Amino acid sequence: MAGYQRSLPLYRLLTPLRLLWLSSLLLFTAGGLFILARDALRIDRALGPVALGHVSTARDLSNLQRELLLTQIKVKGFRMEAPTPGTPYSGFRLDSAALATSITRSFEQARAHQQALSARLGSPKGSTLFPPEMVQTFAEMQRQFTITDRLVTRLQRPTLTFNQQVAILGELDTDLIATELLVGELAYQQTQTEIAVISDARLVTRASRLSLGLVGLVLAAISGSLLLSMQHILKVEWQANERFYLAASAVSGAIYDWDMLRDHLVWTDGLTETFGYYLGEVQPTIKWRAGRIHPDDLPRFYQQLQEDVAAGRDFVCEYRFCTRDGTYLDVWDRGRVVRDATGRATRMVGSMADITERKRAEQALRESERKYAELVQEAPDPIISLNTEGCFESFNPAAERVSGYAAEQLLGKHFTAQPLVALGYLPKVVTEFELLIQGNERPPFELEIVNREGGVLAMEANPRCIQRDGTIAAVQLTLRDISERKAFEEQ
Repeated sequence: MAGYQRSLPLYRLLTPLRLLWLSSLLLFTAGGLFILARDALRIDRALGPVALGHVSTARDLSNLQRELLLTQIKVKGFRMEAPTPGTPYSGFRLDSAALATSITRSFEQARAHQQALSARLGSPKGSTLFPPEMVQTFAEMQRQFTITDRLVTRLQRPTLTFNQQVAILGELDTDLIATELLVGELAYQQTQTEIAVISDARLVTRASRLSLGLVGLVLAAISGSLLLSMQHILKVEWQANERFYLAASAVSGAIYDWDMLRDHLVWTDGLTETFGYYLGEVQPTIKWRAGRIHPDDLPRFYQQLQEDVAAGRDFVCEYRFCTRDGTYLDVWDRGRVVRDATGRATRMVGSMADITERKRAEQALRESERKYAELVQEAPDPIISLNTEGCFESFNPAAERVSGYAAEQLLGKHFTAQPLVALGYLPKVVTEFELLIQGNERPPFELEIVNREGGVLAMEANPRCIQRDGTIAAVQLTLRDISERKAFEEQ
């Protein structure tokens, strides 16, 4: 997200008072530098390896926390992109390869830092360098890390269904949180250990000569000043990156940050990657953005924006957005509104995701279903559909002609409650239906139906299951009249 990585101005760190304070400390340090050179070797021999080990551990813990957080953000992004089972987006399926590659890449970085910690904390030297409770916490973190590693490995399987992917992502999200908690506890223990090391350093300093104590005091003051400066740096960086984390929690895509009070709009590089606009040529106003929305969708965009902001909910809207080459893409826009203490909307951080391919897939699916429905209606053979409860869901014209019943008389009613199936064949039909809805493939079977006039017709039923969103939703029976064949066989 290059749009949010800004360099920190030096004047924001070195204020006149802080500059004067640091200069005074440096002068004191220069005065005792010669004496410090004689005694520094003694302190370095006593504390150097310990300090180096803790500094390296703190660095690896910080890197591990960062990579785990990035992995969790990607997991949440994929979970938010995936529609809830049962929604109209029946043709949706997560891209398994992209999903596994993206999450695995971030997790491999975390694994590298975890292995570096293992080499340090898990070694015999680590048991003497670090306290027992920290080593114990690290062992728990390793066990939790192993569980998370297995989930990431399972996610790479190419044969996973949509529901399995969503379930694994949910487990992975929970395990990542548990791992982050253990890493946080480990970081806290590391901080406490560093405090103890600092205390030991003070004891060594007091035991040394007075000059070394004076220089150590100056160095401690410099460390305190640097810690304050680091706190200021972290605060500024957190503010600079806040919109990144807010936008990442909304949805992936072209992320924007809109200052609603000043009407100042900032985009990330996703605007170039998705829509072709270079950031340098984009006007930072909502007017520029609205000018790229399809004229037929623009009134609905403004109406939805006003309603969502007034209602205090996230802004969600689908519309067509013009790219740099003049073509329109279907986008799904979701913005999170930030309010001040009085409840006034001051910012909106959100994302515009390209859903053109998904819309085309949905249209193709609807067209395919329409054509199939036409084929069923025009088929010369009777075709009957039953939902998973056993009620009639469809009854084509051929079935009406053969049975003498109109579709309106049977739709929504259970097939066992109607005199359509001959009583002698009803148990067999019930058994076949139960096997079908359990997912078993069944061969054609024979049955007899009773038409409205009381005539008995021998039929051969060819069954198949109809799936929607990866689950069995109905059973379809294609019937063929075999009365003449049965009569010939009896002769």
